[in-house]
Amino acid sequence: MSQAVGKIAPMANKADLQMFQLAAASHGVLFRSELAEAGFSRSAIDRRAGPGGMLRRVADGLFVIDAMADEWSALALARAAIAAGAAARQSAAHLHVMALFGSVRYRTTELHVVAPNSVRTRSDLATYHQTRFLPQHHLTVVRGIATTTAARTLCDLAAVLRPSRLRAVVERQAIVSAPSLDDLVSCHLELARRGRRGTQQMRDLLDSLVSDEPFPESELELRLDRALRDRGLVLRRQYRPPWYDGIRNITDFADQSGATILEADGRRFHDTSAAFEDDRRRDRLAASHDWLTLRVTWRDVVSNGHALDEVTAIILRRQAATQRDTNAA
Repeated sequence: MSQAVGKIAPMANKADLQMFQLAAASHGVLFRSELAEAGFSRSAIDRRAGPGGMLRRVADGLFVIDAMADEWSALALARAAIAAGAAARQSAAHLHVMALFGSVRYRTTELHVVAPNSVRTRSDLATYHQTRFLPQHHLTVVRGIATTTAARTLCDLAAVLRPSRLRAVVERQAIVSAPSLDDLVSCHLELARRGRRGTQQMRDLLDSLVSDEPFPESELELRLDRALRDRGLVLRRQYRPPWYDGIRNITDFADQSGATILEADGRRFHDTSAAFEDDRRRDRLAASHDWLTLRVTWRDVVSNGHALDEVTAIILRRQAATQRDTNAA
């Protein structure tokens, strides 16, 4: 640090040099309170923390001089500020590298911390958000700092982001499964309650992105198989169609005689999901071989008997048509 001060000193005025000397004793990290004690006015500090100034604000009341510090110095102090809770909201998003504002990573100038209602610790370095519900599985550690999980972070951000911005970041994160859509829905259901800020906004968003109730697809396929058998229809499961390439394109169910595929769609991420696009590619590929693809959802299987009746009728009708064509030939 003394070498850094030596290089900077010829260019610095007396006040700046005093600031550098203070920073040299603390790895380039400075608190507003200690600067005030050293005689720096609020305006003098803010001026040096503004554009082109020597100070970079990393949290309220906390600055670093980049020529004398690295990010880990600021993170070490952040850990001390978060000791009674966990990084949350925008600060957690920054740690998870969530692109909240387009392609540029969000860099907050304020440290947000979430803590249980029972915790009364405060710090002038952070904005604390009290919560009645902060289970251990909503917490993780990123770069040595306790922080909310990606799913909890998004649910908390629903309280402060505009709907369009929340949708953008949720879509980006779901595409890379950070968090997975399952984890996000599960976290939302745990937190959802009347009066909690952001609950309705997240519910509306998930309703528009999710096509079905959360349920394992394997269980969905078992229930669909039973429902079809109850209607007298037995289909081949995990069928490899003629265009199967050895890796992709296995179907959930198929009726070979009627050239019909039946897919059991679990919860799907609309519009942006690669899985959604892949489903449409598979449908087109089947159609190019003169096969019809039908899709049913969890709601169809459990509570919409009419939908399964329609599916059964379509498959049986195609079977009969194929048999007539065979007999005619």
